[in-house]
Amino acid sequence: MHAGKSQLTVSFRAKDTIGEKVLSITQSDVNHPWKVILNDHMLGTLVIDEKQMVTYFKLTPGFLKENDNTLVIRPETESNDQPDDILAGKIILINSTIEELLTEASLNIHTGIPSRLTILNEEKSLQPIRASPGDTLAIRSGLIYSGTGNFSFSLPAGKYKIYASRGFEYGVDSATINIKQGEYLNQSFLIDHEVKLQGWVSCDTHVHTLEYSGHGDATMKERILTIAGEGLDYAVITEHNKVVDIVDSIKKMKMEKWFSPIAGDELTTKVGHFNIFPSFDAPSPEVKNWNEVIQTLSNGSGKKIIVLNHARDLHNGFRPSDTISKVAPEQFPANAMEVMNSGSQQTEPRRLYLDWMALMSRGIILTPVGSSDSHDVGRFIVGQARTYVRSDDDLISNFLKGRVGVSFGLFTELKVDTHSMGRKKTVTIQVHSPSWIRPGKVMLFANGKKIYSSSISHNEKSVNNIFSRKTTIPKYPQETILVAVAEGPDPIVPWWPVAKPYQHTSPKVNPIVLGITGPLMVSP
Repeated sequence: MHAGKSQLTVSFRAKDTIGEKVLSITQSDVNHPWKVILNDHMLGTLVIDEKQMVTYFKLTPGFLKENDNTLVIRPETESNDQPDDILAGKIILINSTIEELLTEASLNIHTGIPSRLTILNEEKSLQPIRASPGDTLAIRSGLIYSGTGNFSFSLPAGKYKIYASRGFEYGVDSATINIKQGEYLNQSFLIDHEVKLQGWVSCDTHVHTLEYSGHGDATMKERILTIAGEGLDYAVITEHNKVVDIVDSIKKMKMEKWFSPIAGDELTTKVGHFNIFPSFDAPSPEVKNWNEVIQTLSNGSGKKIIVLNHARDLHNGFRPSDTISKVAPEQFPANAMEVMNSGSQQTEPRRLYLDWMALMSRGIILTPVGSSDSHDVGRFIVGQARTYVRSDDDLISNFLKGRVGVSFGLFTELKVDTHSMGRKKTVTIQVHSPSWIRPGKVMLFANGKKIYSSSISHNEKSVNNIFSRKTTIPKYPQETILVAVAEGPDPIVPWWPVAKPYQHTSPKVNPIVLGITGPLMVSP
């Protein structure tokens, strides 16, 4: 085996060259297309996904030789701008067809609600399975979403760990299954609703499909199943420079009871990306600066959310964060800003919410947004980062008022006792988390400056999945903007994997979970 600068070469001999075979490769950290070539025959490409998974390739008769077989794994194109260091190993030649291998044993699993299954083999790699997608299942290597809570599939005989999940608000059930060839098993999983946020609804404001965005892999049917399977209440469909209404598609699939869609548009320009919703038509992306963006967006009517997306990402040579530090309030083209984009992570995950608070200290008051920017079924999880909006008024009005909370594994609430006597006010911070995520600390910021911090020990028990802290703050002589932030370590779980940074600024990465409140204005 030889790993050169840009390819892996494996030379081997084969005892049996007759009949169809399966080549199994365990891969991880794949971000760009990598070709798999055997004896100058193109077998296919590795799956573009960072997670550790098994990928199967079909070897038709005649591909193998008794001597001097050469397997090559190399990039589809050489790119110095986007290097891609991958892991590829445990390369196995299996004497079977893919169809025979994937139908050795069968499982029928029930959860009772739209949800997700994650299937790992004994090496903790995502395991390919076989099922008929239809209108109720979305399938990728090692995972299945079901719109009904019923999962019927087959896989190779062996030992597996299977997890049933439904996004941030729900617990996880699991089972270890040792299934023999020809065996058929039934299994039921119970997914508890652990995080019950009364008076809030969840929303992912940044959602794509392959059909309309042109990249990723989620079809519209699969997108509907993943939204329901991650337990979202609302989803904004934000394709690039087009408006797509999916109400009829949801009704045809009989999924309307699980979530409500909102038609949006990702205005994709050379000076940044902006999510606009609700939308009925897509404004022109032909703008040269933010003043032209403002003019273009002012032509519409009605209340609209305008979100500045992934402000620290570089697209077309433009990075919005280079501009926002010096723009005047009247020149800012949005009324909201992504402070956590789980599909486009930052090397320093706190950077965006600190940018947001810095803007507010200059008088640019924006609604904070959490979103997934997901184009995929499994690579980036729809609704992993999400925005919670107060449900006592219409969604758009509360969104514009900043009555929101951003969740990326945690949800934080902030309450100020306005009747506090004396020179101080009492503040209560509550952190909600499911049983599989632990908050590590809470912080309170006033006008962008940290004024309070408290750790949460690993042994501290929650009350109904809520951790609470009380503190006092001075009665400031002017109106003050308070924001509470909770954070904790990456739970490192297979059903909710945290993506690596989209554009690395350092080889050192320390992923965290976050819960960020909307801005709370406190009068003197």
